[in-house]
Order: sequence, then C-alpha cells, then structure tokens
Amino acid sequence: MKLQKLFRAGVMPASLALFGFGLCAFAQQHPKPLPPFPVAHEVTVRPGAAPSIVFSAKVGTEPHTYHVGDTVNGYVIAAINEKTVTLKWGNQKYEKRIADLEEKAPPPASTQTAQGAGNGPGAQISSIERACVSGDTSPAGTVVDGYRKKISLTPMGKSCAWVKDDQ
Repeated sequence: MKLQKLFRAGVMPASLALFGFGLCAFAQQHPKPLPPFPVAHEVTVRPGAAPSIVFSAKVGTEPHTYHVGDTVNGYVIAAINEKTVTLKWGNQKYEKRIADLEEKAPPPASTQTAQGAGNGPGAQISSIERACVSGDTSPAGTVVDGYRKKISLTPMGKSCAWVKDDQ
C-alpha cells in the first residue's frame, strides 16, 4: 500500500531504481542516437516483381540487395519505389530520396591540392627546380608540367627533385 502511494506521487525508492525499474523513464529521456542512413546504389522496380534496393551499410562497405521488410543499419525498409525509400526506425518513418542516399563524389581537387596529394612536382625550390611531394611513386624520368623527375643517390639516401625539362 505504501509503495503504491509512492509510485502515484512519482517517487521511486532507490532499491527499485537499482534493479532497473527506473530504466524506462531514463530511456525515454535519453533516446538512442539515430544510426547513419545506408548508402544507396541501385533500385529495381519491375511490374510483377517485388521492388529491391542495393544498399551499403556505410561508404566503402560491400553492397547487398534488400527488399521491403529487411533491416539495414537498424532501419526496417517499409517501402521502395523508383525515387524514394521509406525507412522505419522505432516508431519513426523516414522517407528519403534515393538521390540523397547515394554516395557523393568527392569535390574536384584544386591544382595545389592535387600536386600535394600524389605524383608530380611540389613546391618551387629555385627557378629550375621543384621539390618532390611525400608519397610520390612516379619513376625517375617522368615528365609532368614541363619538369622531369630526377632521383640521385647521396650518402644520406635517395634525393628527389623535379628539374625543368630542356626538351
């Protein structure tokens, strides 16, 4: 009788909270974070056949084919059509455009970024010489933007430079 009065008043004895009886209220105040939406690759909708969608759980993972009722990243697929997919998470439904779920191409790199990121001449050292960038795998003798790659052996190891090509 005394416990019923406490519950009606909104008071929970510490002993009950320790055994998990207070977890429901805590879970309602602190819901699980929404997982990332899967990455869409292809949708197939044909007359007389169940619609399907090819999803990757995240960018760079192997794609798989899913149908209505299947689960990906914790979302249940509720509906699929040519332009949208409806994903259900708990009691919430999210209708997403397929185009919004597709993997986005990286933006084009600027010339300076492209040079710093891969093969080719780096920073200007002198009027006829440019530095090599870290990770440059192009072989000696390669010509890029009017500069020829030169690799020399020194007592300290290999030395790399891009020298203005005279040809």
